[in-house]
Amino acid sequence: MNIQAVFDSVRDDLEAVEGVLHEEGASSRVPLLSSVGEHILAAGGKRFRPMLTILSGRLCGTPADKRVPLAASVELIHNATLLHDDIVDEATLRRGRPAAHLLWGDNAGVLAANFHFSRAYEIILKAGGLAALRVVNRTLNAIVEGELLQFLNVGVKEMKEERYREIILRKTARLISTACHIGALPGGREDLVEPAARFGLELGMAFQMTDDLLDYTADEQALGKRVGADFREGKFTLPVIAALSRCGEADRRALLDLLHGPPEARAHSFDRARDLIEKNEGFALTSRAAGEHIDRAVEAASAFPEGEERQALIGLATFVIDRAH
Repeated sequence: MNIQAVFDSVRDDLEAVEGVLHEEGASSRVPLLSSVGEHILAAGGKRFRPMLTILSGRLCGTPADKRVPLAASVELIHNATLLHDDIVDEATLRRGRPAAHLLWGDNAGVLAANFHFSRAYEIILKAGGLAALRVVNRTLNAIVEGELLQFLNVGVKEMKEERYREIILRKTARLISTACHIGALPGGREDLVEPAARFGLELGMAFQMTDDLLDYTADEQALGKRVGADFREGKFTLPVIAALSRCGEADRRALLDLLHGPPEARAHSFDRARDLIEKNEGFALTSRAAGEHIDRAVEAASAFPEGEERQALIGLATFVIDRAH
């Protein structure tokens, strides 16, 4: 099942999610908060995480009046983390539009993100109860840990793949796992909650690896933001780590020198770094690693009943490694 077919299969629920996002998520009596929220929502996005919550909920018997608001809450949390990320990373584009902090300032961006978090918590408590709230709270703790670990490792001489995986597990995979987990929780199928969470975790690892790959290989217009951001920030992501594990001494020294060069130099040496990574199989190895996580996600999905929803979940897994943005 391709991504359009997956989207069509959950269209009714996604339309209801959009209503919750605008009516409960972005709406505030303070106009500035509403403006920032609407700016983020107007940029669209794939609504990838809400689709996971919806499908997990359907597979586990979660009624629409619970799975829809829970799906909206996951998107609110995701958008809040993006607001924070763009400020920390000094990003200029988000989904092809000016980053919110450029339009309203860093302070407004931080406060709008906090507002999104608080709205999400209200929705989760009402629709999923304390059990769902505990899952989300642990995940938010992990996200902060992941972001801080990434920040502390900027500028290091080299990063091991184990540390990279630890960062992306916290920073990305846990939220995608949580999207599946809280969708499954209210459905009364306790035997399917763990497979749902495990599916999301494996999918999340593949998602971030593919994201890191696209930052070097994607078409900038399709991606909706500048490519090469990770390299310009001096980040060790899997394409670099994998290439360094395979290259000879001369290429190794050259790639590390480029990555550790001053920011103004990195802005002009991206193409050279990309060539070195490709030459030393960094892109191929990253794609292979992402594929291994997708295989494990599909294996976890085998616990679900056969049918359209399970095929849709597998379709989302295929989309993660086939996507261009």
